[in-house]
Amino acid sequence: MSKVVRHTKVDIVFSLNAQENLSELMAQLAGSCVTMFHRLPVEERSWWLPVLRYGENCLGTAAFRPGEFTGVFAEFVKSKVTDAAFEPALNDLNSIRTV
Repeated sequence: MSKVVRHTKVDIVFSLNAQENLSELMAQLAGSCVTMFHRLPVEERSWWLPVLRYGENCLGTAAFRPGEFTGVFAEFVKSKVTDAAFEPALNDLNSIRTV
């Protein structure tokens, strides 16, 4: 995973496997710009636990039920699309030099 993160821009990670070492994965992604959620099976469904928010540990914040998580994920994607749309304009502004 660390090789993927070093060579690829990753925005979001879903941890689906309860057997993997969550703390190890968090350590590899900490300090990056990654937002990460861990799937926690509850009865016949799953809750989504926020683990990292833009590379910062957020374990212990409220979990999301499946219906709630759909909205959270949609907002995340919307913010990334908006950021991508404004990035070229920001780069142009950053290249302007004042004399």
